[in-house]
Amino acid sequence: MKKLLLFIMFILFSCSKSDEVSDENNNQSENILLVKEITHQDRELSNYSYKDEYFYDGAKLVQYVTKSYNNNDLTGSATYNITYTNNLIVDITSEYGTYKFSYDTSGRLEQSTYCDNDISCGNPDRGLYSYSNSDKTITIDDYSQGNLIYTTIVQLDSNNNVISFRETVLSDNSSYTVDLQYDNFKSPFLNIIGAAALINPTRYLTSSGLVAMKNNCVSFQGVEADDNYNETFDYDYNYDGYPRQVINNFGYGSSIMQLIYASVNND
Repeated sequence: MKKLLLFIMFILFSCSKSDEVSDENNNQSENILLVKEITHQDRELSNYSYKDEYFYDGAKLVQYVTKSYNNNDLTGSATYNITYTNNLIVDITSEYGTYKFSYDTSGRLEQSTYCDNDISCGNPDRGLYSYSNSDKTITIDDYSQGNLIYTTIVQLDSNNNVISFRETVLSDNSSYTVDLQYDNFKSPFLNIIGAAALINPTRYLTSSGLVAMKNNCVSFQGVEADDNYNETFDYDYNYDGYPRQVINNFGYGSSIMQLIYASVNND
């Protein structure tokens, strides 16, 4: 459980009611949409691209599949299977490893673990969550092989978007600080049951590098020692107020991502 939020990718078009949209997004404004597909470019190798495909039982995400391509030729894939208990995500499993989540009686994330091999891993990486300031301040203690490695202080806004986090490495007391800003539009993951309880669902539910909670990140400013790191994200929204295309500008270049949705109303 390394950097809490090192992931971002989005696209640059202004929101316009006159923009042409695909049939599945050209619905009435009250449509409840679930993301069905996210495609994105590799940030450094332009011939590589990726696609996340999402499969649901109602509004529960039961599986997503990440596919990788080289010059549009499929080169590999990974399948992530998702388990729920009481409408909360408790398990995300793939051939690469397993995330497990547990919650307190208020439905707040209490512990997350990750293991490369869930059968043989007796001491998985572990994050422990505690809450203060009416649940708007979260302290995360990250353990590796039983040792406390990082402590991260996370601040949420009134919409439960992560607006800042400060990660401290206990071995040398070095820190990494990030400030984030958001739009007022709907996250692609907004309507997935149990996603919001993960605090940052895009960490677990996409390979794209999206940063989205209830709303969508428009800027990401990080400071580590004397180094500053800045990214911006520009969106084209569909008629229902969800991102359908994003440009992520990251200093030495930009990357494009496209999103397709299905309407819960039509399921």
